[in-house]
Amino acid sequence: MTTLQLNIPRTQQATRKNWALLDEKKFLEFLTQHLQNTPPELRNRQDVENTLAHITEVLQQAIAETVPNTNITKWSRPGFTQECKDHIQETKRLRRVWQRERTEEAWEEYKRARNSKGRFIKTQLRQIHRDSVEKATQDPAGLWKLAKWAKNRGNSRQGFTPAIQRPDGTTAQNPDEKTKLLANSFFPKPPEANLEDIQNFNYEACYSKMRTYRSHNLNLPSGDR
Repeated sequence: MTTLQLNIPRTQQATRKNWALLDEKKFLEFLTQHLQNTPPELRNRQDVENTLAHITEVLQQAIAETVPNTNITKWSRPGFTQECKDHIQETKRLRRVWQRERTEEAWEEYKRARNSKGRFIKTQLRQIHRDSVEKATQDPAGLWKLAKWAKNRGNSRQGFTPAIQRPDGTTAQNPDEKTKLLANSFFPKPPEANLEDIQNFNYEACYSKMRTYRSHNLNLPSGDR
């Protein structure tokens, strides 16, 4: 009897904070309400550490309360805001209207929404790129990565075949040697055919049969065969 285990545990969905949907008013109200207990005076090091721990905890609670989570998938794109999604949804809606009605007015509305969507997303992606560059320039490591990206942009990595070892233990280093070695490996010279079993064979009988077969198939006068 075969037993199937159907209660397979599901992998936990990866999420991140969607800062674009931050409720700023609620965030500030939460901080105002929960930071009132902060001591006005810090007399020693322990007071400083306790105050910092309290502020950090309040900030984390405020973020958890006012910033919604969004799922991370393979289609997620950094900076792709809700406004971008709204433009796409509106364009799709107007496209369905045009496909259903097939009128000039519906086509013009769809075309305007499509062009507006393209301009908005292009502007948004350009701003995201600029913000990323600005953030990278504030850190030496990020600046180095940015310079490396700009230097190698558009330069595709050339293909490289490592050295190939021959059957005798030597290696092929340059492209010509590698090409010849691979050609000999994948397309070796065919062996010599063994003709011992057809020596002293009467080929005239074969030729006669072939001529007869050809004449019957072509059905031509004997003078044209």
